[in-house]
Amino acid sequence: MSRTTAPLSDAACRLAKPTDRAYKLFDGDGLYLLVQPNGRKGWRLRYVKPDGREGLTSFGNYPVIGLADARRKRLEVKRMLADGVDPIETKHQAKAEAVIKGRTFESVALDWHTEMSAKWAPGHSKTVMSRLKTHVFPLIGARAIVDLDTHDLMQPLEAIKKRGTIDVALRVQNYLQSIMREAKRLRLITINPAYDLEGSIKAPRVVHRPALPLSRLPELQERIDTYKGRALTRLTVMLSLHVFVRSSELRFARWSEFDLKRGTWEIPDT
Repeated sequence: MSRTTAPLSDAACRLAKPTDRAYKLFDGDGLYLLVQPNGRKGWRLRYVKPDGREGLTSFGNYPVIGLADARRKRLEVKRMLADGVDPIETKHQAKAEAVIKGRTFESVALDWHTEMSAKWAPGHSKTVMSRLKTHVFPLIGARAIVDLDTHDLMQPLEAIKKRGTIDVALRVQNYLQSIMREAKRLRLITINPAYDLEGSIKAPRVVHRPALPLSRLPELQERIDTYKGRALTRLTVMLSLHVFVRSSELRFARWSEFDLKRGTWEIPDT
């Protein structure tokens, strides 16, 4: 009688401790978590190739790739096998084609940006390119796109998070996911590693200051008019009520941003 494997739990994966020898935690249907003596935990999948030979593939390391993510990848491989496609051979073929075509991540990202810019405002297009050049290209731009896994894509996001700019990290995550979807559509990759970035960045809870009731606006105006402190402070508050920009944009504004002849203020990208 064949042995039935009890499915893993996330707690079992999380609490698995290293020993002197590597060992496996089985989830069933060929999927297991390999726990190394150095503490690294990696997902592996054993499967039968269309020609009957045994195959082995990896899905990345835990916890970057969670249990649910690994199961989704297992299902994707099973679907490919059902269509008579060997995921390993397909990956090798895609890698060879990517090398021949010279498709680095940066080259794919630049093509994606050109296509998307037709739908974006010029300012937004410039901001996206600035973020890619600042945060992403220095780390993974020169890599062959077929070689990148979820851990690689996490590197620029982790670097941005360490600076405390969670909003930028979330936006860059969206760019990466969109770029890798395009790469899969072009058959440069067979499995999209950016899919597992979802949920890796938690947006901080924002506590908003209460809005001033309309009934108190006359009181605010009176306080501004009778303010006895620095004149620059009073003028700044008055200006902010007219332009409604962020306080940092107003405080750090430079004369080069203003065109007095046209009556415009162009705030630079950050």
